[in-house]
Amino acid sequence: MGYRFNKKRALLFTISAIFSVAGVVVFLPDRSSEGNYEVQVRKKESPEETLEQNPASVVEEALPPNPFILSEDQVDRVRRVQAERLALLASECSKEPKPNRAVYERSFAILARRFEIVDKYRVSNCMVLKAGFTAWNALLAYVLGRQDLIDGHQTYMMSRILKGSAAKFASVNSSPDYMKFVVAREPLARLLSAYRDRIDAAHETGAANRFSPLTRAPPSRYKPTHANGTRIMPSFEEFLRYIVSVAPEAHDPHWRPIALQCGACFVNYTLIAHAETLNEDLGYILRETGIEKDADYTILLYNSHKGRGNTSDLLENYYSAVSPKLMQNILAVYRKDFTMFGYDPSDFLKKLYPDGSVAWNP
Repeated sequence: MGYRFNKKRALLFTISAIFSVAGVVVFLPDRSSEGNYEVQVRKKESPEETLEQNPASVVEEALPPNPFILSEDQVDRVRRVQAERLALLASECSKEPKPNRAVYERSFAILARRFEIVDKYRVSNCMVLKAGFTAWNALLAYVLGRQDLIDGHQTYMMSRILKGSAAKFASVNSSPDYMKFVVAREPLARLLSAYRDRIDAAHETGAANRFSPLTRAPPSRYKPTHANGTRIMPSFEEFLRYIVSVAPEAHDPHWRPIALQCGACFVNYTLIAHAETLNEDLGYILRETGIEKDADYTILLYNSHKGRGNTSDLLENYYSAVSPKLMQNILAVYRKDFTMFGYDPSDFLKKLYPDGSVAWNP
């Protein structure tokens, strides 16, 4: 795959061309295999230019198919699914107590800090970490002309740039002209992904240095290293015990319940995406907002799934050692994420606890 050249890459390309003339083949490393978190953007080249530079690269540099272009049948399916998801959310929210005006206004002031507002495309989204947020911000940086953030690997700054005031957010929320969406993810998978990325991956991310002490209680007895200098990382069970010991409102955004984080019953959502159907849901968002005509879809492809492998394949392995009581407590913390966004853990629980010691009672 190709990328937009920076100065260093341009220099390497020039050296490569010189050696090619001399009959020496120079192979440039594929940056996509480095396992980093850089924002990657495809370099646009004409087929003639690619052929002239390296005939063999025509096959090697072939672009993957665009999964975000939807057929009419797919569009119809997304609309049907969205109608079902929105109806479910409305039904669940009708069971919640109605907040008074003071609570409502205070909640909106908090929610305003958690939403991005893109006036150019009349779209607003809740910032949900561990649910495709990095790729979305990379795309926004591209279509809004923030190449400086892409080059500096700082597309996370888009969250600050696109935040609006409480008054602005209230206006957007009440406007039928703005799409308001949230990306939900199966709670147990999101929780495991957060643990593996923020806690367990100490060798890959400095975030573990900040989060690990929080999850080992009591803090006064926390020892960050063994006597031989080896780091002590919290186990998954310790992480889960920490989750149930802290009020959900105080949780880090990486694992704070989405229904709470994004004001599921306060915001007039017009679309609920699922991480499990993200390509189709994003394709619909891009189509309906007009971002599709300005976007380079490879940005979404290259910046998706930057974590440590497929979390769903590891769910049973990690959760199999969780005691029934602890699992019941975890389900209670994330109950609204299950019920409001249409996730049912029943089959997974039957597999983990065949004796029926843990059952899903929404």
